[in-house]
Amino acid sequence: MKYKVHIEEILAKDIFVEAETRQDAYNYVQDKINNEEIILAADDFTGCRFVDVFTATPVECRKRDFEHL
Repeated sequence: MKYKVHIEEILAKDIFVEAETRQDAYNYVQDKINNEEIILAADDFTGCRFVDVFTATPVECRKRDFEHL
């Protein structure tokens, strides 16, 4: 039987901002992200989680990227 395991890697970083309101702080950081002035990278890796395990569909079973145990 072939299974598809969904994995999510988590990148996280705390950014400290002086602002009048929470929304202003959010908007400031969002603008920095949109302008690629803040980019999370491998150094910001905080973990991963296995979200779910599914039985692979017939189409997915034909793919060659399965790992064998």
